[in-house]
Amino acid sequence: MIKLTVDGFTMQDTMQDTMHDTMQVKNEIKELILILSGDMTRTELQERLNLRNRDHFRRMYINAALDEGWIEQTMPDKPTSKYQKYRLTEKGKKAKEQLRK
Repeated sequence: MIKLTVDGFTMQDTMQDTMHDTMQVKNEIKELILILSGDMTRTELQERLNLRNRDHFRRMYINAALDEGWIEQTMPDKPTSKYQKYRLTEKGKKAKEQLRK
Protein backbone atom coordinates (compact mmCIF):
# COMPACT_ATOMS: atom_id res chain seq x y z
CA MET A 1 0.00 0.00 0.00
CA ILE A 2 1.26 3.48 -0.92
CA LYS A 3 0.41 6.52 1.17
CA LEU A 4 0.50 10.03 -0.22
CA THR A 5 2.30 12.34 2.17
CA VAL A 6 2.18 16.11 2.30
CA ASP A 7 4.60 17.87 4.66
CA GLY A 8 5.14 14.56 6.46
CA PHE A 9 1.45 13.87 7.03
CA THR A 10 -0.74 11.41 5.18
CA MET A 11 -4.26 12.25 4.10
CA GLN A 12 -5.43 9.62 6.58
CA ASP A 13 -3.56 11.42 9.39
CA THR A 14 -5.21 14.72 8.49
CA MET A 15 -8.71 13.22 8.35
CA GLN A 16 -8.19 11.41 11.66
CA ASP A 17 -6.94 14.62 13.29
CA THR A 18 -10.00 16.56 12.10
CA MET A 19 -12.37 13.86 13.34
CA HIS A 20 -10.50 13.64 16.66
CA ASP A 21 -10.62 17.42 17.09
CA THR A 22 -14.34 17.45 16.31
CA MET A 23 -15.03 14.72 18.87
CA GLN A 24 -13.13 16.72 21.51
CA VAL A 25 -15.26 19.86 21.10
CA LYS A 26 -17.10 20.86 24.27
CA ASN A 27 -20.89 20.99 24.03
CA GLU A 28 -20.94 24.77 24.45
CA ILE A 29 -18.54 25.24 21.57
CA LYS A 30 -20.46 22.74 19.42
CA GLU A 31 -23.59 24.86 19.86
CA LEU A 32 -21.65 27.99 18.93
CA ILE A 33 -20.08 26.38 15.85
CA LEU A 34 -23.44 25.13 14.61
CA ILE A 35 -25.22 28.49 14.83
CA LEU A 36 -22.34 30.70 13.64
CA SER A 37 -22.99 31.84 10.09
CA GLY A 38 -20.76 34.41 8.43
CA ASP A 39 -19.66 37.28 10.67
CA MET A 40 -21.77 37.68 13.81
CA THR A 41 -21.59 39.94 16.86
CA ARG A 42 -21.45 38.65 20.42
CA THR A 43 -24.99 39.88 20.97
CA GLU A 44 -26.29 38.05 17.90
CA LEU A 45 -24.61 34.83 18.98
CA GLN A 46 -25.79 35.13 22.56
CA GLU A 47 -29.38 35.79 21.45
CA ARG A 48 -29.36 32.83 19.04
CA LEU A 49 -28.26 30.59 21.91
CA ASN A 50 -30.81 32.14 24.29
CA LEU A 51 -28.14 33.00 26.87
CA ARG A 52 -28.42 36.01 29.16
CA ASN A 53 -25.21 36.11 31.21
CA ARG A 54 -22.63 37.97 29.12
CA ASP A 55 -19.63 37.04 31.31
CA HIS A 56 -20.53 33.34 31.27
CA PHE A 57 -21.04 33.48 27.49
CA ARG A 58 -17.68 35.17 26.90
CA ARG A 59 -15.79 32.75 29.14
CA MET A 60 -17.45 29.43 28.26
CA TYR A 61 -18.25 30.03 24.60
CA ILE A 62 -16.33 32.88 22.96
CA ASN A 63 -12.99 32.71 24.79
CA ALA A 64 -12.95 28.91 24.80
CA ALA A 65 -13.66 28.77 21.05
CA LEU A 66 -11.06 31.47 20.33
CA ASP A 67 -8.41 29.74 22.48
CA GLU A 68 -8.96 26.42 20.72
CA GLY A 69 -8.96 27.96 17.24
CA TRP A 70 -12.59 27.19 16.29
CA ILE A 71 -13.51 30.85 15.73
CA GLU A 72 -11.65 34.10 15.08
CA GLN A 73 -12.31 37.78 15.56
CA THR A 74 -12.94 39.98 12.53
CA MET A 75 -10.93 42.74 14.23
CA PRO A 76 -8.18 40.93 16.18
CA ASP A 77 -6.23 44.17 16.68
CA LYS A 78 -9.27 45.64 18.52
CA PRO A 79 -10.59 42.77 20.67
CA THR A 80 -12.87 44.98 22.79
CA SER A 81 -14.36 47.02 19.95
CA LYS A 82 -18.13 47.40 19.99
CA TYR A 83 -17.96 46.51 16.29
CA GLN A 84 -16.20 43.18 16.94
CA LYS A 85 -17.62 40.17 15.15
CA TYR A 86 -16.73 36.50 15.11
CA ARG A 87 -16.49 33.91 12.33
CA LEU A 88 -15.49 30.29 11.96
CA THR A 89 -11.88 29.45 11.17
CA GLU A 90 -11.08 26.73 8.63
CA LYS A 91 -10.85 24.34 11.58
CA GLY A 92 -14.29 25.51 12.73
CA LYS A 93 -15.78 25.10 9.25
CA LYS A 94 -14.48 21.53 9.03
CA ALA A 95 -15.87 20.79 12.48
CA LYS A 96 -19.26 22.22 11.48
CA GLU A 97 -19.35 19.86 8.48
CA GLN A 98 -18.55 16.89 10.74
CA LEU A 99 -21.09 17.93 13.39
CA ARG A 100 -23.87 18.17 10.81
CA LYS A 101 -23.37 14.54 9.75
